[in-house]
Amino acid sequence: MTINVRVTRDETLRIKVAPDILRRLEALAVRFGLPSSTLAAYAVAQWLAQQEQGAAVAEAVAKEIGGQAGDSLRQLVELVGSGQINPDS
Repeated sequence: MTINVRVTRDETLRIKVAPDILRRLEALAVRFGLPSSTLAAYAVAQWLAQQEQGAAVAEAVAKEIGGQAGDSLRQLVELVGSGQINPDS
């Protein structure tokens, strides 16, 4: 089964890179048989996806840790409030 997806690139992004970066990009583009601009667009999209995924994972971990800390704090407050724990001792 073949899935064809057409991606259009209508926006322009101009960046300056060091000469060695451009040479490496062009060499890799030749190896893949792609224009260097297509390979660069793919690389940027891939980097963004990785950053977004990393941010989502970090957010999920922070929420989990925050939830656990909140639960522990809530239990401690309940114990103090019920007199089971004396905060002064």
